[in-house]
Amino acid sequence: MGKLLLDTESGQSHMVEIYEHDSELAAAFQYAGSFTLEELEVIESHQTTVYLLAPVGQFNQVQTFNRAVGVLLRASGIAVKVESS
Repeated sequence: MGKLLLDTESGQSHMVEIYEHDSELAAAFQYAGSFTLEELEVIESHQTTVYLLAPVGQFNQVQTFNRAVGVLLRASGIAVKVESS
C-alpha cells in the first residue's frame, strides 16, 4: 500500500506514490505546453516525482484534489502534470 495524503477539511485521502528523478518528465512538459527553456531546465533538475492518485468524478473531489495539489506546490513542488484515464 502506498502513502496517503489526508485532506483534514474534507476527510478525504489520496494515495501518493513517490519516485526518484524522472528523466522523461521535462520532455513531457515540453510536449504538453508552452514552457520557457528556463522553466524546462528547472523541471529537468527535479529530484523527486510525486504521483497524486485521486478520483475526480464529483465537484467536491475536484476541490479536494486542487487543495492537495496546492499543498504539494507549497512544499517545494515546481510543476503539476495532470493525467486522466
